[in-house]
Amino acid sequence: MVGSGLPLDPRSLKESGDACRAEACEAGKGGTPYEMEEQLKNLHARTSAFEQILPTLATKDDLHLTTAALQHEIETGFQEAKNHADKLNEITRAQIRLLAEATKEDLREMRQEMATKGDLQELRREVRLIGGHVRVIAKQVAVLSAPKRKKR
Repeated sequence: MVGSGLPLDPRSLKESGDACRAEACEAGKGGTPYEMEEQLKNLHARTSAFEQILPTLATKDDLHLTTAALQHEIETGFQEAKNHADKLNEITRAQIRLLAEATKEDLREMRQEMATKGDLQELRREVRLIGGHVRVIAKQVAVLSAPKRKKR
């Protein structure tokens, strides 16, 4: 344990059989001058390690600043995403309006081109009339094209 950089633990000293040193540590006595010197070296090594690490650790102020910066960045990103979504929404609505207007115009044109029921009934009457005329003409053609009989 001595020289390892780890603190001296009286229990580990008792387990190792060095009862005299363990009792000295428990009683608050430093033990021999050599042991005290070793403990001071270990303590110095540990504090040196802390001194090297300590400047790299963030303070409360650093954490508050970092938190505030992150929160601002998140809010800014959220606002930018919301604005972009709003723009896309408006573009989509405009495209839907254009499609709806074009579709309405196409339907109007189709309706104008399509015949209504009344138009079809009128056509049917005209076809019947024409059919009657065709029969009359067919009879006349038949009479005119029939072979002529000789008069006796």
